[in-house]
This record gives sequence, structure tokens and C-alpha cells, in this order.
Amino acid sequence: MPTSVQQRLVHRQDFEFPKVQTTVEELSVDGGNIRTRTQQGKPCDWKGYKAVRLHNLQAMAASFQENHLVIDWVNNQPLASTLTCIGYGHDGLSEYCPRV
Repeated sequence: MPTSVQQRLVHRQDFEFPKVQTTVEELSVDGGNIRTRTQQGKPCDWKGYKAVRLHNLQAMAASFQENHLVIDWVNNQPLASTLTCIGYGHDGLSEYCPRV
């Protein structure tokens, strides 16, 4: 399937984050950057992504270039009074581990 056709199909989809009813006790966060191709001689173009998994609920959410979507999703979950957040310690990940 040509890249442009695949991209159009993806953009037509309405991906919804999972809805959870049970209290979230543990979550893990990860993210990174990918380099997209640019014309030869042009600087590299880097794009960011983030992903969160709610462990006890087997629910996951991810975003590409729109971190606020995943942050808002986590902050709208029923969170336990003690929430365990697993990440590798980057300061930017604290946004995903709200203070309760």
C-alpha cells in the first residue's frame, strides 16, 4: 500500500483512549523522539511521542506530537491516593504522574 494511502486511512480514524472505571494504582510512562526524513542537506526533523500504561487495568494510551492528550487522559482517571509512577526519571515525565 502506498505511503500516502496508508497515511490518509490513519487520519480518517477516530482513535479513542480507553475508558476506565477502576482506580488506577500504577502506571508507567515512556516517550522518545524519532527522526523524520528531510531533503538532503536540510537539518534533521525530530518528532516526539509519549505512551502511558495503566498497569492494573491493562489500559494504554499514546500520542504523537500531542503530549497534552495523554496527560489529560491520565489526569481524568480515578487515581488511588498512593499512585506508583514508573519512568526513567526525566523531568518532563512528572506531568504524567499527578500529585494526589
